[in-house]
Amino acid sequence: MNTEEIHCTRTCAAVPRPPSWPTPALLAALLAATLTACGGSSGGDPGSSGSSSGSSSSSGGSSSSSGAGALSLTQRISAATQTAETASLCMAVTPFYWEIGYAGGSYAAGSVGGNTYTANSPMAIASASKWMYSSYVVQAEGGKVTATDIPFLHFTSGYTNMHPGGCAANPVVGPPQQTIDECLAQPGIKTVSGGSTQGSQDNTTAGFFYYNSGHMTHHASAVMGLGHDTTADLTSLIQPVLEQGSTFGTFEYTQVDMAGGVATTPADYAIFLRNILNGKLAMLTLLGSNAVCTNPSTCPTALYSPIDGSPGSFVSNESWHYSLGHWVEDDPTPQPDGSTLGDGAFSSPGAFGFYPWIDAGKTYYGILARKSSSESGEGLQSAACGRMIRKAFLTGNPQLAPPVEPAS
Repeated sequence: MNTEEIHCTRTCAAVPRPPSWPTPALLAALLAATLTACGGSSGGDPGSSGSSSGSSSSSGGSSSSSGAGALSLTQRISAATQTAETASLCMAVTPFYWEIGYAGGSYAAGSVGGNTYTANSPMAIASASKWMYSSYVVQAEGGKVTATDIPFLHFTSGYTNMHPGGCAANPVVGPPQQTIDECLAQPGIKTVSGGSTQGSQDNTTAGFFYYNSGHMTHHASAVMGLGHDTTADLTSLIQPVLEQGSTFGTFEYTQVDMAGGVATTPADYAIFLRNILNGKLAMLTLLGSNAVCTNPSTCPTALYSPIDGSPGSFVSNESWHYSLGHWVEDDPTPQPDGSTLGDGAFSSPGAFGFYPWIDAGKTYYGILARKSSSESGEGLQSAACGRMIRKAFLTGNPQLAPPVEPAS
């Protein structure tokens, strides 16, 4: 391993460790050879280090150990690191930044393939915005969702006439400032039963899963009353709800597309994921709820999924479910080790390559962050690597060979 390519990007605050955790000597040996494992949640200079910390364990993370006894954090980090640095599916998406942590902080973080991306690299996150919007809605609705909200958040509302990137890209300060309603009034993909604008409903897709930004953007206007809001308005409204007392360094809406308009950093998105895991955001209790099937080749109530039709992706024909602004990775394809391809994790890959996740046990979070100039299945290619890093961490076994994909 080229140690110059692995850099911790957090200031790591020491906190008490349960007796079963690795000793400082073991951690020091690991950190010197691989990367920095972090226990704090505030940003800091690259290269800083500290004690690993945490107090919870995941049933998903301990059920597939390769040896007797509980897995140590050292084993988990070593396996995840080796996977990130050497697995062919990960080498295919370099350079990237990755991180794994728990409700209280980060366990491990690294930049692979150089220093292009770190925890503090600002980037457009595209569809990873969906998880943020749905979490905002849940908070605004008092920790629940209504029967009105659900079709818009799991994409069966029929508002499917919005172009990808269909809203103007605006800075949060200075003219012009397009509003949500102005975006929705722009010409749509085609003329449908409800009209010809991006905010028109298509009766032929209502009741069916159809991945499109129109669901959430129309919901923001018609249900949440945000139609007159600009990018600056949305940033000031939604940011403090997601922060929950923490502080984002970089977070802004650069488009009034609620499903794809956020730009932020891995560090700030990690705060958001930790706020789900620690229960500050009520999305914790709704992860995976109201999920619908999504693959048209296996699901009669699905019309379009980016997973089913992603060109050049390693995740090309899988059958995931879609919950409230996030995917449930539960494809049943058997694997040689007795597991299934899908592990039940919750995620929200973005078109440019940003891939955030929470494991099925709701104990760990992870991020694989990069921004490709292409939108050709980049988020799903990041997912192909990111889920291998996740499995390595949960099992303590490096994951180097690509998984068995479903038959086309």
